[in-house]
Amino acid sequence: MIVLLLLSYIVLGTVFEELSAILITLPFVLPIVLHAGYSPIWWGIMCVIEAELALIHPPFGVIVFLLHGLAPDIPMRTIYRGVIPFVIADLAVLALLTAFPGIVLWLPKVMGMG
Repeated sequence: MIVLLLLSYIVLGTVFEELSAILITLPFVLPIVLHAGYSPIWWGIMCVIEAELALIHPPFGVIVFLLHGLAPDIPMRTIYRGVIPFVIADLAVLALLTAFPGIVLWLPKVMGMG
């Protein structure tokens, strides 16, 4: 279920602005995440990573269009090729943090918040 939610945020991020997508879906998604036994701190961090991924995710990544606007002489194809390693790295981080939520919660627990 969590993987489906994460995939849906990637799709929503290509259509909606990230903050809007999070604010609209959070009242429905957070109870599901809590019922699955995950921490709301963990889900918040996952949402931030998802929002960052949506900013660079092809084909509608806002950052990609911003980069093209700043450097119009660089073709979009080149920018997309340059962004792909970051998309892969973000997906790897999401997979790691989904598989091992304790990584996310280590620092809050040390600080007494988790």
